[in-house]
Amino acid sequence: MQIGHALPDRDYDYWKQTREARLGKPLDDFVPGTPEAKQEGWRKVMEGFEVIGGWLDANQGQGQWVMGEQISWADVLVGSWLLSLRRFWM
Repeated sequence: MQIGHALPDRDYDYWKQTREARLGKPLDDFVPGTPEAKQEGWRKVMEGFEVIGGWLDANQGQGQWVMGEQISWADVLVGSWLLSLRRFWM
């Protein structure tokens, strides 16, 4: 599984153990096994990104942030999630 591969081995072991304990099952159970399941997973990811895009569109071109010209906590949260995804899945 590629999730978390950017971490050093010792850190990865801790990261994996704590996530599996929190989720109640092995991380491998979250990886789609068939091409159809993978395609469905990506469809759901894209739906989520469309929601985020809607937040950014709601400022009607008044700036690059969710609230327009002013950065907000929503921007920090979206940015941190995107950076996490980039680090762990790329």
